[in-house]
Amino acid sequence: MSSRGRNPFLLLILAAFLVMNVVGTGLTLRACPQFSISREALFGENGRNLKEFELGERGELTSLSSDPWIYYAFGEPVNVRFLTVEVSGVGGAGSEAQLYLIPSAGYRTMALTDGRLSARFGRAQGYRGVSAIRLDLATEPGAVLTVEGAVVNDRLAVILDFQKLYLSAWALGLLAVLEVLGWRRLFMLRQEERRGSSGRSGPAAMGFPRKWPPILAAAALQAILKAGILWTLRKPLMDNDGAGRQHLLCWMFVLGLEVFTIMSLHLGAGRKRKNIWCSLGLAVPFSFVWFSAAELLNLATFDFQTPLYLVLNLVLCALVPAVFLLVLGNAALAFSGAALLFGVLSVANHYYGALRNNPLEYFDIANAGTAVHVLGNYSLSLDGVSAAAVLALLVTVLTLFSALGTARCERRLRGFLGNVALAAAAAAVFAAKLPTFDNFSNLQIITREKGYLLSFASFIKMGRVKTPEGYTAKRAEEILETALDGAGNETGLLREAGDRYPNLIVIMNETLADLPAIYGFETDTDVFPNIHSMDNAVRGKVLTSVYGGGTANTEYEFLTGNSLYFLPPGSSPYVQYMGSVQQSLAWKLKELGYQTAAYHPYLPISYRRSSVYPLLGLDAFYSEEDSLPHEEYLRTYVSDRADFKNVIHLYEEREPGRPFFMFNVTMQNHGGYSEDEPAVDVTVMPVDQELQTPQMLEYLSLIRESDAAFKELTVYFSEAEEDTVILMFGDHQPSMDEGVSEFMDQKLEERDGELDSQRRYYASFILWANFDIQEMSDVVTSPGFLRPLLLEAAGVPLNAYESFLFETAAAYPAMNAFGCFDASGQWNSRMEDEEGVLEEYQYLVYQNVFDKKSMGEGYR
Repeated sequence: MSSRGRNPFLLLILAAFLVMNVVGTGLTLRACPQFSISREALFGENGRNLKEFELGERGELTSLSSDPWIYYAFGEPVNVRFLTVEVSGVGGAGSEAQLYLIPSAGYRTMALTDGRLSARFGRAQGYRGVSAIRLDLATEPGAVLTVEGAVVNDRLAVILDFQKLYLSAWALGLLAVLEVLGWRRLFMLRQEERRGSSGRSGPAAMGFPRKWPPILAAAALQAILKAGILWTLRKPLMDNDGAGRQHLLCWMFVLGLEVFTIMSLHLGAGRKRKNIWCSLGLAVPFSFVWFSAAELLNLATFDFQTPLYLVLNLVLCALVPAVFLLVLGNAALAFSGAALLFGVLSVANHYYGALRNNPLEYFDIANAGTAVHVLGNYSLSLDGVSAAAVLALLVTVLTLFSALGTARCERRLRGFLGNVALAAAAAAVFAAKLPTFDNFSNLQIITREKGYLLSFASFIKMGRVKTPEGYTAKRAEEILETALDGAGNETGLLREAGDRYPNLIVIMNETLADLPAIYGFETDTDVFPNIHSMDNAVRGKVLTSVYGGGTANTEYEFLTGNSLYFLPPGSSPYVQYMGSVQQSLAWKLKELGYQTAAYHPYLPISYRRSSVYPLLGLDAFYSEEDSLPHEEYLRTYVSDRADFKNVIHLYEEREPGRPFFMFNVTMQNHGGYSEDEPAVDVTVMPVDQELQTPQMLEYLSLIRESDAAFKELTVYFSEAEEDTVILMFGDHQPSMDEGVSEFMDQKLEERDGELDSQRRYYASFILWANFDIQEMSDVVTSPGFLRPLLLEAAGVPLNAYESFLFETAAAYPAMNAFGCFDASGQWNSRMEDEEGVLEEYQYLVYQNVFDKKSMGEGYR
């Protein structure tokens, strides 16, 4: 075609683009017209539209409850795509606003601040035929604000919203044209190859007379598959609902797949189809496709708040097929294999998350196939996004093999070994840049912030543990046999045959640490007046591995006896190593006939507890989602008094005729202490003015409440007929501001003449029974050694592992992730090569964490 022929054609396309744009914009503005609502109209005559709001003389609103609103009815139904409310003078406790559409009750939530509160509504919120709006502009009594008015369907916002969708559709159409041209080029190339091999020419050589050309069949099938993708994702593609993340990810997915298809086709039809470097270029659009697919299928989609994590996720998605390509030398196999890997992982995570409310991580797959077993028991049915991922996998494979075939790439490096070396170097550099995590309390938050695929790879990096030198399963068995033979009855007064074992109630009390006793400062009243005065008790300090957080690590050490001393620094075993059944105190007690249960008045998904507790032998798990009778709150958490009353309730509801084991993790003293003024009544005051900070006053008053609640618990069981042992210990110390910490260190140094290197890691514990036990005070131990201490006091026989822990505690009374105290009180920092009993302990921990298949009777 001549240049004269091209110009009118291009002008015609441009004219069509502009006409359709103008018409579409006009229709959109007509469907969603702009109009304003004045303050007076919004409030109604005499403020009749206000509910639980007091209207001041200057027009300011004051909330009278925790649920005030403004209700404004339209004269006739309208479409509300955008709603903007102008507010000023915001003050008081209200910090959140919700804008509702009536009658659909679709809403948007946002921070309540001075300025414009803007919300976009889509089909999911029912933006068509809206008869009224409701503005919930406060969440607490006493919130103050001034509403200036509202605007429905801001014209500029409506136009920009349409333009974004319109341009996206044209971009997709342009890419579709480029794809058609790519298929055409590929078809012509195949026909030329056929003519060259057969020596024929003319129509018969083109393949039309007798059969449909395979390349055209592939193109038609791929078009059908892509139509299926667009259909399954039509709603999030057309409608920017929610925070916009799904909308953005869907467009990344669709456009990335289209660009990948175009590049594959033109590469396959070009002269450099076997060039390995040109093939590597496919990794860029490939990364956008499978990153977005993984996030769309994840329980908590990526929040796009940190560009670095976005880049690292894309690099990971590009690196995998690049490594495959360098090693295999075949682009179709490399990219198809990578797509299969990402697709299977993403879909498995999608359904695992739906069942377990946590993302699927590598340990769930690596440990005895638990994840596969779980998914095998789940009724799987394809939803829209998982169907789109499966279709994208088929499109990828079909395109690659149609365009590139099975031919190997030309190796431009020094042979196979050169390619492998480059791939290994690239993987090693990326692995070094993988982020590590220091807070494992909620995996959904981790994957939302870091991205699912990146967190999956990071957990692999963080979970690597080498087999200890000299370890064998036989050696571990010998250690256990020796420990059991040497134990005899010296570990406690065993119950006589036929005696009922006592009930065991273990309370891991959130942030329970007697700071005045640990650091040597004085207060106007005792923080633990009841605990310090109790008879028939064992009390002291427990050396934990965490400070200010990491609760689950302390409970892991207690329940399993596995010290974090022998696990990689920064480990969180509940998150990293709990993919299958783990030996524990609960399993041992079940063998003895105990009924086992756990109670934590907070989120069940925190630290994967809902998944982990069954693997630890805790049959029932009660959380804040269960309807227990006592719900008293102190600050924003269930109080210890209510917590312990619920423990009593569960004890009273236990199965008759069986001893009862309860593992309770409290929440009352959790961090987040006020920096302005104490959020509780102050009942304890440090003598030193430097310690009279709001945080310290609040914390000390909280743990005094724990002491009072513990007394009520022991009073109840002192009157119970059945023998009962109660163990309560803290999980870690509270995190205080730097000035307070420095002054506490000063008081400790004044008392002892030196600073204890582990001063930040002491929490408090007390063991009490309603029958006679041997009393002890000032005991220093660690969470893993509390297990045999509890059983000894209860007269419950120890298994071989518990006997070993009992003997080890005699040589090293306390240990944590950083080192251990020996019997003389000397601190020994953690070493790489352990000797003697520490080496034996390392072997046993390795076996019951990483070599479970070889475990014998010694752990039961």
